[in-house]
Amino acid sequence: MLNINDISRIYLGIQGENSIRPIDIDVSDWAEGHPDASFSIWHKRNGDEVPSPTGAAYNPETMIVNWTPTNTDTYVSGEGEAEIRMTENTVIKKTKAVVTGVSPSVTGAGEPLGSDWQSYIDEVDRIKSLAVAAANDAEESAEDAEAYAIGTRGGEDVDNDDPAYHNNSKYYAQQAWGAVDKGPIIQEGTWWIWDVSNELYVDTEIPATGPQGATGATGATGATGNGISSITFNDDYTLTISYTNGGVFTTESIRGPQGGQGPQGPQGPRGYTGSAGVSIVNIALNSDYTLTITMSDGTQYNTTSVRGPQGSTGPAGPAGRDGTNGQNGQNGTSAYVHIRYAENEPTQDSDMETTPDAWMGIYSGSSSTAPTAYTSYVWYKIHGEDGQDGTDGTDGQDGADGVSAYVHIKYSHTQPTQDSDMKATADDWMGIYAGTSSTAPTAYTSYTWYKIKGDPGIPTVTSADNGKFLRVVNGEWAVADISNASGVSF
Repeated sequence: MLNINDISRIYLGIQGENSIRPIDIDVSDWAEGHPDASFSIWHKRNGDEVPSPTGAAYNPETMIVNWTPTNTDTYVSGEGEAEIRMTENTVIKKTKAVVTGVSPSVTGAGEPLGSDWQSYIDEVDRIKSLAVAAANDAEESAEDAEAYAIGTRGGEDVDNDDPAYHNNSKYYAQQAWGAVDKGPIIQEGTWWIWDVSNELYVDTEIPATGPQGATGATGATGATGNGISSITFNDDYTLTISYTNGGVFTTESIRGPQGGQGPQGPQGPRGYTGSAGVSIVNIALNSDYTLTITMSDGTQYNTTSVRGPQGSTGPAGPAGRDGTNGQNGQNGTSAYVHIRYAENEPTQDSDMETTPDAWMGIYSGSSSTAPTAYTSYVWYKIHGEDGQDGTDGTDGQDGADGVSAYVHIKYSHTQPTQDSDMKATADDWMGIYAGTSSTAPTAYTSYTWYKIKGDPGIPTVTSADNGKFLRVVNGEWAVADISNASGVSF
């Protein structure tokens, strides 16, 4: 009986032997606590490239694996390899590799085993012969001594613990038979044999490794083995291996643990600077009350007149009674537009300048001269931002182009309160949109509204107008003679 923890080599017999040498291996140290475990032995003969399964059988009750080598296992002489595997639920739990040996037959081809194998075989045979002879002799002596008082008490066998038992041949017979099962083993590189007297293995100090033998002749082609038909890589990083005999085996996960973070890579080259967007560089108010808008790419856009049309004449009202002469009315207020610029959104009057820059301020009011206070203007950013630099690392992406700026103008008869109040023809109120939309917004709230037509003023009168009265003519106040009162009496 061999123990799974002690064996390092197994002698299979002479080349060509078939099912003549049963080999029992005690695997209880592995199988204990694994009721669903199964065992197999894979054998790679001398000269084979891959191992093949053997006919080894496992008895779960005794926890013993029995391998009786066939002539397939002993077909080639020399050293081979065997692997004992414990599998549970298709997963290999434990394995052990041992060296196998086959002695050449007289007529068979192959190579002999090394001198260390011969000493191993000789020692096994010698110990077995001595043990069998001693057991036979002891058993005969025990049978003869059974009739005597030594070894018996009161006609019954004494207990094994009784000193008298250890002084008779029956005891030594059992010791001898026990030695038969205790074959030589390899430990720490040397042969160890069973000491019957002390019931333990002792070191013979004989090396268990012999010199390298010469390469033998190529053996005959073996029978078709059990090959791998496919290997499937599963989502859980296990491998499912299918064999040509229909068997399937799944490995444990082959995925290693997550590696640590690597060092930071070198800084990438600087990204390209994005192209500048099209912006407004100048807005000029023309004598016909149109605006000429000049863009940074050289294109120009002319608006329609920002001056509202002359209002139509209203119906004549009833003549009023003559009253006292009123004070001279103030002249109507003219509307003016003034443009200023700034590099950044201004926070003080000195930030303003007259040359086009990133910010444009528009003043619309009654002052014929440009106000000097920056708060008198409505400010718009008219210069698009440069594209951002590309990120470090790989080549940076080009920065996005700057955003183009557009100006759209709408009109309304009154200050609008809804989108439908807007129209394209000039009227009393003008709305200005400055932003990124290339089409005119339809929401009146998108525009800044200015009243560009002043209310009619009361005409200036002198003493020469004494006796006259005021009347509305063509929508404006005018001085008229009493004789022109259209037949009304006073």
